[in-house]
Amino acid sequence: MKHLTGHETLEDVSKLVAQGERILLSSSAMKIILKSLIAKEITAEKAQHLADVFECELVDYDLFKSQEIADILFELSSPEINGVVTPERCIELIAKL
Repeated sequence: MKHLTGHETLEDVSKLVAQGERILLSSSAMKIILKSLIAKEITAEKAQHLADVFECELVDYDLFKSQEIADILFELSSPEINGVVTPERCIELIAKL
């Protein structure tokens, strides 16, 4: 199982999933992704695509924060429902982790 750090690119994660590699997304990795959004190191579109990949069945979430991570991924992957995630909203989501 590959433990993500939060610094992986979309291409890195997609490749792992395509290879059938199980992935663990921790709350600390999720925080890094949200902080990257705040700092504009990644775009909302890139975060949306990452969230789409993270929602696949080969990705496990941090056991103690799995529901929170799932909720954040849904919010990131569904801007047409939830709106684009703002830096202020990222700060709120980080606090949930």
